[in-house]
Amino acid sequence: MKSIQIRQTTAAAALDDYVLPYRGWIEQTLGCAYSGTVTLETSNALADVAAQQLVAGVRVYESAHAGWLDVCKDWAVPPGASPRICVSRYREQVSGSEPVSAWAVSWDECPIAVRLKGLTTPIVALRVPAGFPGDRFAPNPKNWLIVRREDVCAVLKVLEFAAATSNKKYLHGASEIIPLTGRYDWDSLVLDATLTRLVRRDYETFFEREKWFRQHRLPFRRGYLLYGPPGNGKTSVIRVMAAHPQIEAYCVDLQSGDVADNELRQLFEAAYRAVPALIVLEDLDRVYTRNGASNGRTNVSFQALLNCLDGLGSRDGVVVVATANDPTALDPAILKRPGRFDRVVGFRTPSAALRRQYWLKLNTGLVGSAFDTAIRASEDFSFAQLRESYILAAQIAYDEGRGVNDKDLLAAVGIQQSGEVQRPTAGFRGNKACAGEKHEPRTPALNK
Repeated sequence: MKSIQIRQTTAAAALDDYVLPYRGWIEQTLGCAYSGTVTLETSNALADVAAQQLVAGVRVYESAHAGWLDVCKDWAVPPGASPRICVSRYREQVSGSEPVSAWAVSWDECPIAVRLKGLTTPIVALRVPAGFPGDRFAPNPKNWLIVRREDVCAVLKVLEFAAATSNKKYLHGASEIIPLTGRYDWDSLVLDATLTRLVRRDYETFFEREKWFRQHRLPFRRGYLLYGPPGNGKTSVIRVMAAHPQIEAYCVDLQSGDVADNELRQLFEAAYRAVPALIVLEDLDRVYTRNGASNGRTNVSFQALLNCLDGLGSRDGVVVVATANDPTALDPAILKRPGRFDRVVGFRTPSAALRRQYWLKLNTGLVGSAFDTAIRASEDFSFAQLRESYILAAQIAYDEGRGVNDKDLLAAVGIQQSGEVQRPTAGFRGNKACAGEKHEPRTPALNK
């Protein structure tokens, strides 16, 4: 019987072991002894720029580190080294049209010397796969930049410039960074008056009131708990909140095996360093019982969550937004203590007026008695079901080679009521569009 030995190591030891074969090349590239360098850990995988250039000629899905593209002049690898890149197929959503096939690419392991605009000396970027203390033996690659000591400030300024000039928004998770495709556009949502007042207006003006908060000695922070049945727009609202141009967005998947107490604290700490920041905690009632115990779906203890909400989560400039389907299933400790959640807002199934408004956003030509009947017949529909009804109506119209009309929609509502079509609602981190958002009609092939 064979045995496998698993050895955890410190970040410094893993880096030293990895760098050793390349130390001579690094010293020659940087023009100084290794002892004269500084190693920076960063979330930016700078080498991904080179990975994208190696596959130039095919459509590449823009990585979460694309801000470096504007500051990278050229790059090189050690003599005799073969660049190793990870490639995978990706379906990239293009607004208003069909998804297109693209390649997601990332640099893997081999060190790379990169010349940045504004610097005369290259820097060395590398990604070290290793299991560090607190990672529970799971591979957790770290991104590093090795720079001359005298160049540290200049490199940090370039990094800051790349982040400031990028028009892309990203979602930071415990172990990955993914692009956010949505826009900061509240008008793309259909919200009732209560949600408009308690969430939209409050959030829109929150960042404008920092000076006022401080003048009145009030904490400049906010906590939202959005609750209600799935498919009624909680995720859609969070997507818009995360797209705010001033915000750095972070999301914790509490049901992921990759996240435990330590990773949760690290993510809250990262958010505080990047204020103003938004932290998203989804489906709290699915991971914790009413007495605060875990129901076995998470490695994050309830006490660790409360400590983060009361500690880093309560610092100035941090907005925490959580979701729950049934808030009565949550421990009162998470709801009753002042400062944890300032706004506890319900997302209910849309009224007849909202159902009409939602469908008319999709198609202003929906008029007639069948449309009125469809609105009445869909009384208990969520936004997700309303969207599915319109997709089914579009499929009916597509098969007959014409546009969608009110009779198609009524027929689609009947299909929905029969239970023949049931689709899950995507979460905040999912790739599918979410309930409550305005969408362009698509061809049936995209929704099969």
